[in-house]
Amino acid sequence: MNKETRSSPLWKGPLIDGITQSMIGKFVQCPYRFYLYAILGLRDSKPLHENLIWGDVFHKGLELYIATKSLPSAVDGMIDYLKTKYPQAPSTYEVSTRRMLYKFPLSTYQGEWKTELPFKIPYTLPSGRQVTIRGKKDALQTDHPDYNRILGEHKCKGYVDPIKTSREIKSDLQVNIYCYLHDVEWINYDLILIPEAVKYKPARSYNMSPQEWMEGLFTGPCGSYNIFPINQNIHQWIHNATYFLPREDQERYWNFTVIPYIERMCEWYDWVTQPGFDPDDTQFYNHLFYKVPVRQFDPSLTEKFECDYYNYLIGDEDLSDLVSIPSLYQELEEV
Repeated sequence: MNKETRSSPLWKGPLIDGITQSMIGKFVQCPYRFYLYAILGLRDSKPLHENLIWGDVFHKGLELYIATKSLPSAVDGMIDYLKTKYPQAPSTYEVSTRRMLYKFPLSTYQGEWKTELPFKIPYTLPSGRQVTIRGKKDALQTDHPDYNRILGEHKCKGYVDPIKTSREIKSDLQVNIYCYLHDVEWINYDLILIPEAVKYKPARSYNMSPQEWMEGLFTGPCGSYNIFPINQNIHQWIHNATYFLPREDQERYWNFTVIPYIERMCEWYDWVTQPGFDPDDTQFYNHLFYKVPVRQFDPSLTEKFECDYYNYLIGDEDLSDLVSIPSLYQELEEV
């Protein structure tokens, strides 16, 4: 590599620092890229995707709204969070997040819910190895009149497919991990469509202010766009559904998917932290440590897709162009 490796790994391992479902996802995508991330503590230099900013801000709004049931204070807290954490956010986000939060139905979150709950749970694998599993629950109620214990989960995207989501929920990694570890069988699942991220929408003219553009998207007129204006088609923008995930299905998923993933991550960690490990030496490449191609042909995916570390992997950047990560758990550690 063109840059000195860290004196010690950023990630202190599956037991000390712990494993999150996000880390599992990154590991599965590519063990080499996960090495850059977890061991060297480096990430892409490209800015945070705008959809992630919108989603994080709206999550903050939902956190406050569900916990307090006060829409005005939730909106104020959300906008303050947006301006403080993401001063680089698009100018329309203050308007669109505010208007979407006003449209969010709170009927499925009646009663007392706890929100944004970080957890660290020790777990012993079949191999006997001990790990710590970490995460943060969007919302949880433990005395629901109909479901007793129920998990709240929010997803903000540029495209949503409620029917497909309902069919895939039993195979969702995060849902299964969170439900299994917290003895939950019911999930209150929210899908929120991000106005700015929708592919086909009325264009913003050069002389339109953010408020004027958003006003048009929400109230019209919008021409021949099926899901606009938003106010008249809110059922296509915010989907709330409750799903049942039986414990036996969770057990099956845990045994067939989660445990094998975590066992392999533990073996991988031992391998890449052994004395003398060199990611530039071919003798260290095997079934645990390898590079996934930057592009694998799939006719259903756009050719514009670029994986993490794309510019580095194709040789347009070196390690010095990547950005240091202060913590792998920043989101979990935020108050």
